[in-house]
Amino acid sequence: MRSDIRTALAVLATAAVLMGSATMALAADADPAEPDPTATATTPTASPTSSSPTPAPTPDDTAPTPEPTPTPEVPTPTTEAPSTTRTITDAQLRWGVNDESNNRAFAPGTFNFFSAGKIPDPGRGGVIMPQSSWRQRSGDVSIEKYANGSWVPATWAGLQTTSAGTTMSGTNGPFSNHEVVISGGTGTVDPTTRTASIRWTGSFTVVYYSGYSFFYVSDPRLTVVDGIGTVTGTLSGFGSSMEDMTTWRPVPDAPGTVLADLGPVDLTKDLGFTAQPAYTGVAVDVRDQTPQARTGSTWGSFPQSFIDFQLTSGTGSYWYSSGGSADAHKVAKPVTVSYSSGAPVVTRPPSTKGVKTPAVENDAPEAPSNDAPAAPGLTTGGPGAAVVPGAVDRPASGTTLTQFRPASTVLGARPSTEGSSETGVWVLGGVLLAAALLAAASPFAYSAVRKD
Repeated sequence: MRSDIRTALAVLATAAVLMGSATMALAADADPAEPDPTATATTPTASPTSSSPTPAPTPDDTAPTPEPTPTPEVPTPTTEAPSTTRTITDAQLRWGVNDESNNRAFAPGTFNFFSAGKIPDPGRGGVIMPQSSWRQRSGDVSIEKYANGSWVPATWAGLQTTSAGTTMSGTNGPFSNHEVVISGGTGTVDPTTRTASIRWTGSFTVVYYSGYSFFYVSDPRLTVVDGIGTVTGTLSGFGSSMEDMTTWRPVPDAPGTVLADLGPVDLTKDLGFTAQPAYTGVAVDVRDQTPQARTGSTWGSFPQSFIDFQLTSGTGSYWYSSGGSADAHKVAKPVTVSYSSGAPVVTRPPSTKGVKTPAVENDAPEAPSNDAPAAPGLTTGGPGAAVVPGAVDRPASGTTLTQFRPASTVLGARPSTEGSSETGVWVLGGVLLAAALLAAASPFAYSAVRKD
């Protein structure tokens, strides 16, 4: 009995020891977040049975990947400068060509002037233009005269008067002071790139000797490249023969003819600009025509392509210095371009005084004076008196006057000598009953009245 009790106590002691060990093991596995405040910190040591660190947990491959947050787009600032191109819808072109085109012609009773549009083809040479053929306006083209301090619409009667209203009694001014004005030009102007392109539509006629010679100018265009301006257009017209006044033929049109070399132009102005075309000192090739005079203060020429056309039609030496008394009047007049016809550039008034023609050194005799005897049927009204186109003291408009042959209508003809080209005269003949007297005038050659 006593031995059984000792055995039971031994079992209980063993169980107690085992329970104590288990309790200590549980205490060692307690949460480290709640350490014993009384415990002393010690440096952890690796477990003698541990051979490698515990691997990090592997993410679940089935978990959705979060979308990246989009970066808002920031607009890139532009570095382009704003355009400075200006659109033109109603530009105006104003040009008086030259003083000689506003002058009294050397043949008594004839004048040089402009007409809007293309005057009708007379069908033959030597015909005085009738008033019915003249136009002050045609489409966007008009002719204006400077009179009484302002530009006003031209009149037929005003073609032979000065700005003061007096008759042009000589060929050295004052001039009639007319200009061609063309509206409705379209294109663009860019002052930054110094470029421009403006086109006009319409035609005008430059009439010399009241119609013995004329040519058309059509559809002018302004082109500016790198600040250098040029006005071009199409020239057309007719040519005649000094030997045969009935000869009258069209000459080939010349598109792209340079009307005016403007040189540098200022495109920065709000209203437009005025430029002086090149003329003085411009040398040209006149082939076998009247040589170009290259002395004096006003020697020069219109552009070469312009001269090429005029040589074909026979008017060449009227557009370059040829040593004649009219050389000073051939100089090109300023060209004005206004970007709006409603707000034109203010232009300088033309001179209302006469021009003192510089002395010309050549061996040509003086041309006939304005009081030269008139041929039958033509009354001059006395020495120095003007004969107005269509006036009562001259033949009816549209009639043929064969006594004067301005050289401007010669087609490709060159005079045999310098002197004869200026003053050649047909023989005046006729025998009266009592004595051999010169009584009836045979037709003068055109060269008898040219002063180019």
